[in-house]
Amino acid sequence: MLMMCVGLIVMALAYLLTARDTSGPRRWIGIALIASVAPVFFWLGAFSRQVDAGLCYTSAIQSIAAAVARTDHPQALARQIEALPLAGYETRCPEVRDAAAALPGAGAH
Repeated sequence: MLMMCVGLIVMALAYLLTARDTSGPRRWIGIALIASVAPVFFWLGAFSRQVDAGLCYTSAIQSIAAAVARTDHPQALARQIEALPLAGYETRCPEVRDAAAALPGAGAH
């Protein structure tokens, strides 16, 4: 959503600066056309968020896999993995990534 707003503002300002000699109705038509591309900016923001989340979860999974590969105490590690801050759709990946990196043996992957 933020990317959409920033993109629209930048495009509107750029248009207003380049079209300052344009008559009133044409200027407003240009602003309306810029606003009509809002879905494109919304999609770009959603796509960039998905990429960031994917990279975050990949890092968390790599840390967990490294901890599992290096453990001598699987039951203790299983309890620590179960204690990771997972809350379904409300899970905050940075918290999970940081907690997974703190698992014993997770740091060297």
